[in-house]
Amino acid sequence: MTPEFRPMTSADSDIRVEAITRNLEEHSLPLSEQEAKSLTGFHPQRGDFGFVAICGPECRKNADDDTEEGVAGVAWVTYSRDNSLPDVVTSVSPKHQGQGVGTALIDKVLTTARENNLPGLILPVYENHPARRVYARMGFESRAGAEDMVIHLRKPLHRVAVYCGSAKGARGDYVDAAQDLGRELAERGIELVYGGGNVGLMGALGTSIIEAGGTATGVMPQQLVDKEMAHPDLTTLEIVDTMAERKTRMEDLADGFIVLPGGIGTLEELFQVFTGQQLDHHQSPIAFLNVSGFYDPLVKCLYRMGEEGFIQDKYLKSLIVADSVADLFAQLENWRAPGPKWADAVS
Repeated sequence: MTPEFRPMTSADSDIRVEAITRNLEEHSLPLSEQEAKSLTGFHPQRGDFGFVAICGPECRKNADDDTEEGVAGVAWVTYSRDNSLPDVVTSVSPKHQGQGVGTALIDKVLTTARENNLPGLILPVYENHPARRVYARMGFESRAGAEDMVIHLRKPLHRVAVYCGSAKGARGDYVDAAQDLGRELAERGIELVYGGGNVGLMGALGTSIIEAGGTATGVMPQQLVDKEMAHPDLTTLEIVDTMAERKTRMEDLADGFIVLPGGIGTLEELFQVFTGQQLDHHQSPIAFLNVSGFYDPLVKCLYRMGEEGFIQDKYLKSLIVADSVADLFAQLENWRAPGPKWADAVS
């Protein structure tokens, strides 16, 4: 039996308090009272969402319940605790347990979390609680030394587009970073998509990933190929007619975007994918590899645009600004999509 659902709202505070209280009494939440209380907070503007399962006529009949339609169970996702991933809290009314309400709620939450491109969810539950078997069948995994379970939802990055300069720049750090990134992509089995050049940071990047045994696809206009600027050792070289086609093709191939130091062309590519993220052409991560603080002035400018009302805060927060390759991939692990610019607000 599948219950009816309605979206949870900030006004459902009594329902959340009741659910948390029930879970504490049943020893399913390994939390202090203060932590449990924090989970009752619900702020859609920070990404919280949830669902209330409503007990309809069929549900009431199975539960031997002659009362009016009421709450059969709830589940919600909240960023109230300072975790790398958000918490998911679920609770089912005693009268409606064993009817699949809890499973249906978790399914609903997981579907929405995937649609929102969340990296994963944490489910607080004691180690010996019998519900762990149910959660395990749904994809949640136990964590060593932790009284909770976790599920990782986002597919690993398969192919990233890297934008960078066709010159080496004034600092050796820039070349070092390009080479480090190429080797790390090869080590992680992530394919590279880039401009296909054999000069500057592009050349250092392409050579490093190929020498490390990785896969690199270059996309280059015929005009530049004719000037012998294409890297000779790439896995694949796609030739297009124009620079505009090059940008579009790189975006189509990639499921993430990394920006190394570069010039006007690099900025053009960056802002095209940043705009595309806001227009929901893609919901993929955008990351600055901010070598030696190269992008500090630009990041400051972007935040000034936000302060003046021209960029929504959620897009600024979604930008990854990393000082090193290791930092970049650590932040990618926990990145979540900001959503489209004109998405309907959840009440």
